[in-house]
Amino acid sequence: NTIQNLNDVFFVNSETGYVCGDSGVVLKTADGGVNWVNLKTNTISKLNCIYFYDDNYGISVGKDSKIIKTINGGVNWSFGTINANTELITTYLLNSYEGFASSNINTYRTTNGGTDWELYFALGGLDMQFTDSITGYNAGGNGNIIKTTNRGLNWFIQSLNVSGETYGLHFLNSNNGYAVTISGQISKTTNGGTTWIPQTTISGNSFKSVYFTDKNNGFIVGNFGTILKTTNGGLVFVNINDNIISEEFSLLQNYPNPFNSSTVINYEIKIPSEVSLKLYNIEGKEIQTLVKEYHKSGSYEVKFDASKLSTGIYFYSLFADNILKSTKKLTFIK
Repeated sequence: NTIQNLNDVFFVNSETGYVCGDSGVVLKTADGGVNWVNLKTNTISKLNCIYFYDDNYGISVGKDSKIIKTINGGVNWSFGTINANTELITTYLLNSYEGFASSNINTYRTTNGGTDWELYFALGGLDMQFTDSITGYNAGGNGNIIKTTNRGLNWFIQSLNVSGETYGLHFLNSNNGYAVTISGQISKTTNGGTTWIPQTTISGNSFKSVYFTDKNNGFIVGNFGTILKTTNGGLVFVNINDNIISEEFSLLQNYPNPFNSSTVINYEIKIPSEVSLKLYNIEGKEIQTLVKEYHKSGSYEVKFDASKLSTGIYFYSLFADNILKSTKKLTFIK
């Protein structure tokens, strides 16, 4: 478990994934995100991005020009060499020998599997991905993404029409991709970034990275150890890292569940906070605020009358000081 800020998430396949964060943290899951193991990286530098080309070969980059690489799935890590004094923000591997790493102003290239790096072009970004050998994307400021169709020689802007810096992006293929912002906004494109459709906004959360293993299953990581998961293509995200925050906040499963008129929701607050409890439909749209007030430490109970709702599945989320702490699912049957 960790309470470090988590800055990037990457999945090799539907089961094996990695997360990197502050203080040299690298986490690995082998069961689709249910359990995470803290790996030994031999660095305490902040790590901003992690990328694996295959099951074994991976790179992570970060502060103080730090580049670490593994060729055995994270069991051991070695250091890459770069002639720069900068904070590296993103990295991407085209194949087993060629890859890129960017600061906010420059992009560097390796041609020997991450051992040595040299300046490639004078343009940086926050998160990079290529969908083929010449078409690439890089996340940038002011709700923008930049795109190249000639291997980075020229770039043009694609706007998400959202506020805040775009910190993370992930494309499933040449057309379908997702982007997340520092202000908690999630957007989707189905035409290679020409237009972006807002999916949902989770206010109070700072998102750093997004990764989808297929069209339905995806993960978002962010500050304060946040790990969110969706199983319906981004319509609803659930916090799967409740075990990290349960010492301070606890949201219990409603009872009865399923229910046909009213149900009871219990939660516990150990740190005095501005608390809100919100209800969302299956599409991720907020439909009701059940609680919105300052809470002292203690246990609380809310009786929820759902008689005006339609039969279906809903989600309720606990926020403390505008930060998402936990989400549960409830089923209403009329």
